[in-house]
Amino acid sequence: METHNFSAEFGRGGGAVIQVTTKSGTNPFHGTLFEFLRNDRLDANNFLNSGRAKPPFRQDQFGGTAGGPLIKNRMFFFASYQGTYIREKLTRLSRVPTPAAATAGNLSPAAIFDPATQDAAGQSTAFPGNTIPAARFDPVAIRMLRLYPEPNRSGVQNFVYNTPRNLNDRQFDNRFDWRVKDRDSLFVRYSLNNYYRLEPGTLPMPASGGDTAVRTSVAHTGVLNWTHVFANGRMVNEARVSYSRLTGGIDTPTGTQLWKEFVFRGSFDRPDINGLPLFAVTGYASVGDRSFAPDPRKNDIGQLVEAFNWNAGRHSLRFGGNLRQFIQYTGITNFARGQYSFNGQFTSARAGTGVGDPLADALIGLTNTARLSTPLDTRQPSLATKPTCRITSR
Repeated sequence: METHNFSAEFGRGGGAVIQVTTKSGTNPFHGTLFEFLRNDRLDANNFLNSGRAKPPFRQDQFGGTAGGPLIKNRMFFFASYQGTYIREKLTRLSRVPTPAAATAGNLSPAAIFDPATQDAAGQSTAFPGNTIPAARFDPVAIRMLRLYPEPNRSGVQNFVYNTPRNLNDRQFDNRFDWRVKDRDSLFVRYSLNNYYRLEPGTLPMPASGGDTAVRTSVAHTGVLNWTHVFANGRMVNEARVSYSRLTGGIDTPTGTQLWKEFVFRGSFDRPDINGLPLFAVTGYASVGDRSFAPDPRKNDIGQLVEAFNWNAGRHSLRFGGNLRQFIQYTGITNFARGQYSFNGQFTSARAGTGVGDPLADALIGLTNTARLSTPLDTRQPSLATKPTCRITSR
């Protein structure tokens, strides 16, 4: 790792430069295997989950390497693989409304007022029995609020949930070396990384809690490298071609457009925008899917690198060039499904001032803020060249 004063061939970006060299095969065959295992049978229960069965936990990390000759003294191979698989459940505490409040509109003992009865002085009349009539329910909002699970414990944080968190991570490297002649050698390398992670949510699906996410990443990298040593032994030329593709992003685990089924209007209709808008009710866990998802991304980087080294007595000369093509795509969706917040200001005695009940505002569909945006769909191609030259003295 080079942290400062690195040569021009490693330019273009600040910070440290990390150089990674992959192993090559040898004439003898070599190989390794490894395995790492954890599970909940050897773990203690956590404090927040006291009195309940231990949440499951499985971690399996394994892999190996193998290398050897394809043609003795001339051609070699080396390969490695590592897989990591984790299955676990985490304990999440949150506050959810009672069924009487969320689906029947009974907000007692809280005093809630009907904003439709506001007089000229701004004063509203209380709902009889602090209960909102079903005829006043917003038809879309009530479907969202019915997604709340029933409380399963006492206290302010009245809902405990063992939420799943899963990880699949696979890494593969493969390299072939060929000594074409005494002064010419080639190597080819291909690497693959396939990553999947399910991030835990506060509430069961499809309520989600606004924080469930699926993160994915698939990276492919290929390199072809040719090294030639000139007859005098003082000059070496290295040419390299590489190509990398990284795809992935953040998404919701829901694979259907539930926002259409719940009859939300105005959401941006793109085939990959699934799940539900986010309802943020002050004092309670949110319900619905997270914002800024899906967030698909793709990067393509192609490189052609040429480097020439010449050792002349006490001096050495190194020069070359780097031609790089960079293509980036992003389709981040921000608030394309919508995000709706409720703080209780409309069911207070004087609407817009004071605090009524956030859940009451949600039941009648009056938001204090609402966010809705169009997705960002951009492509950014670029092409860069970078000649390098360095003279050093031994």
